[in-house]
Amino acid sequence: MKKLFALLCSLLLLSSCGVKFNYPDLSENLTRITSKSVLKSILVKNNNGWYRTGGMVEDALAGEAVKDSSNTNTQVQGIDEADSVKTNGDYIVSVMDNKVYIISTDNDEIVKVINFNPKDGEENEKAYWVNELYLTDTQLVIMGTIATYTSYQGGVKDGMRDLWWGWWGAQDTFVKVIELSDLSESASYDVKGSYFTSRLSGSELIVITNQWQTLVYDAQNNAEVVDPTVTDDEGKVISSIDEGKAYILPYNQGSSFVNILKIDLTGTDDAELTSFLGWIQTVYMNADNLIIAQSRYEYNEATQIGTSWTDLLRFDVASLSLKAEGSVKGYLLNQFSLDIHNNVLRAALTNWDKVATNSVYTFDLAINVLDSIQNLAENETIRSVRFLGDKGYLVTFEQIDPLFVLDLSNPEDIKVTGELKIPGFSTYLHPVSDNVLWGIAEDLEVTQMTENGNTWNSVKRFGVKISLFDVSDPTKPTELTHLSILGPSGYSEAQYNHKAIVFDNDRNLVYIPYADYQYETWTCAEGEKCEYQFETGLKVLRITETSVELVKTITVTSTWDQNVWINRSLWVGNKLYLMSNQGLTVYDRTTYEKLGSISY
Repeated sequence: MKKLFALLCSLLLLSSCGVKFNYPDLSENLTRITSKSVLKSILVKNNNGWYRTGGMVEDALAGEAVKDSSNTNTQVQGIDEADSVKTNGDYIVSVMDNKVYIISTDNDEIVKVINFNPKDGEENEKAYWVNELYLTDTQLVIMGTIATYTSYQGGVKDGMRDLWWGWWGAQDTFVKVIELSDLSESASYDVKGSYFTSRLSGSELIVITNQWQTLVYDAQNNAEVVDPTVTDDEGKVISSIDEGKAYILPYNQGSSFVNILKIDLTGTDDAELTSFLGWIQTVYMNADNLIIAQSRYEYNEATQIGTSWTDLLRFDVASLSLKAEGSVKGYLLNQFSLDIHNNVLRAALTNWDKVATNSVYTFDLAINVLDSIQNLAENETIRSVRFLGDKGYLVTFEQIDPLFVLDLSNPEDIKVTGELKIPGFSTYLHPVSDNVLWGIAEDLEVTQMTENGNTWNSVKRFGVKISLFDVSDPTKPTELTHLSILGPSGYSEAQYNHKAIVFDNDRNLVYIPYADYQYETWTCAEGEKCEYQFETGLKVLRITETSVELVKTITVTSTWDQNVWINRSLWVGNKLYLMSNQGLTVYDRTTYEKLGSISY
């Protein structure tokens, strides 16, 4: 296993409250960027002539709810994750068509629209694209990408091809803070790099960007470095290079920056920026630690075998300083492939060498390996992961769905305790209790076919199901029951986006948006276009330790129109809101009677 740089030995002490150790001082093992000329030479070398913007250099520039209401489904309790729609009980905010709608839940009326689209006939050098939102008791935070127009090899603004290349040149990220008291903007920040993700812990906002544009070239092909910076609304510029918080890691990842911006939403402290040469695959964060995972691929010309690697970087949330790093074979599925519990980092990875294999690792917070499980489910790949306390659950898939139960109670001796094989595979796992969890799953049947000496898997899709698993005996996990909620052509964003799942814990209800095509209803009238029935809406489920029940299917439309595709829901008081591209449809949360609609 390759390490990005040598770690000092750590003192490891085991106790009932977790792993304790002395942190290594990484400051002597990192190359701090203090000279732009040195950085320029590295970037030009890494760049290898691949990226040119052309033109002149100067052109290339969760708080608690007030009312009883739903919250965003997040990975770590107390760490909010941004989404396209939020509520705090008093307001609902949502992003649609590059506009942010602020809706009062008192009368279900739009009180303000913040439009980021240019006005008709207006030509701007910059275009603003909204990505995600946060909503606290007192503030709305809007985050998005700024695209700056630059010419490409003499290209001009007329013509689609020239326009595409022009806007592609430079992307930054904006953060705007809106006070709910008067809906006025109280602060704004522009940070280099395109928006990747963010987290909110109390009043501290962490925004992470990928800065691909680190060099620009003038007409004579002379390179200039684009500093990793953040600029506030008063014009104050903070450079991570000038602040001594920009780093080059050994085995540095190419010529792009990862910028980590911390903003104090109370306005007490200045913004902070830390940068390093690299890129991001996924992010995990709890109250104290920020883990950034980088994926890379190494190909051995002699053996003609490639190996995927994941570099794990641990930052201290309070100081944004890099505390530890390490590398491990394989790639992560998503953010749920990482977790920290009792000062132990856990990771689940799939690796491709000659065949697919899977592994689970435990690390101390200095990213030293404590133990690992290797060669798990050969020829299969990880489809979902959930770490819950001293246990872990892993789903892989090729022909059947093995649910593996992991004992992680001793991080220096982790093991697989049980395995359950059923058709299909779960894409998301969630606990009902310590002994029961449920998964939203692809309901599949895989049959191995052989013809003319060739063998392949034939997949028949039955739809989407909810599976309920009993894991009270970790050596013998069982499927208590399952419920099909969608047909062969059905889909829910909740299958691959945990933030689309909304919980109503007081009523043991789960809300899952859906879309379902009924191809068997296909009709073609003479002289008219062919049509088929299409449904979109919300599945209301009651999931307990013993059963999965479909309480209600709320169908918003049965006509094919992507604009009415329901992709999110939320609830406030006794009202249930279903969101589409056209607006919100409001239902009674108890009777499911339609109460009205809010049109965008």
